[in-house]
Amino acid sequence: MTSTESDIKLKQKLDEWTQKVNQKQKELEAFKEHVFDVFRKYSVKVNSVSDVQVAYFLINSHYEKHLALNKKLNDVNFKLKNYDIKKINSDLNSFALLDEEELNRNKSNVDIKNDELIKKITALEKQIEANEDLASNLENYKFERDELRTTMQNYEQKKELLTIARTLLEHANQQLAARYLTPLQNNVNDLLTKIKLEGYSVMFDGNSEMKLKDLDTNEYYDFAYYSAGSQDLISVLVRVALIDLVYQDLKPFIILDDTFVNFDDKRIKLVRPLLEKLSQDNQIIYFTCSSSRDLR
Repeated sequence: MTSTESDIKLKQKLDEWTQKVNQKQKELEAFKEHVFDVFRKYSVKVNSVSDVQVAYFLINSHYEKHLALNKKLNDVNFKLKNYDIKKINSDLNSFALLDEEELNRNKSNVDIKNDELIKKITALEKQIEANEDLASNLENYKFERDELRTTMQNYEQKKELLTIARTLLEHANQQLAARYLTPLQNNVNDLLTKIKLEGYSVMFDGNSEMKLKDLDTNEYYDFAYYSAGSQDLISVLVRVALIDLVYQDLKPFIILDDTFVNFDDKRIKLVRPLLEKLSQDNQIIYFTCSSSRDLR
């Protein structure tokens, strides 16, 4: 083959390859345009070849969302199969025909019942809390109960002993009253006469309580009704009368420790003859811290 023929063939080959390249280039441009049309269809803006990859990922993201939405739609359709759509529509139609005033009345009644239920629930919750507190302290209450039972048993025993003691004391009081009160009352009234207080008189009631009558009254009053001086004077006479009654023939000594602290001069003069008479048979030890109550 000559050099000229070889050059011609090479040129022909080059032209063929050039035509093929141009054809492929056109096909590529057409394909790119088609791809851009697809992107534009999905509202994805692509201006250059470098944006194609970004556009692809965006479309892929939309596709995955599309699949997820389809799945949700299928799930909803599956759930809808469990509902009676006709019955629901029928109920809705019936509800639409209800009177608005009746609906408001029903709503008001429901609200009232709801408030009542809330109050009951609140009260029950508080009661539950209180019961829980009681339950938590149950052991403490049991311990306190046992202690109270023990204390109650002790009090019962003490009550029985006190009842016995009261019976004995009442019996002793009755014996004392029968044996001593009447003679004691007589002795005190005799002493009142001896110290020239004839208008005064004492009396012991059934409870061994002493009552006193003075010059100005005809009735007996409680001993506490009178002044401190009168009470001290009568108390001295009662003790002297009780000494004579208890000791009888024995002659004990008598200690008076400033006994007449509440006496005025008139009462001091009244009691002096009594003590002078007692000193004839009894030794009297008399203490005082005031010259006004000196009996010498």
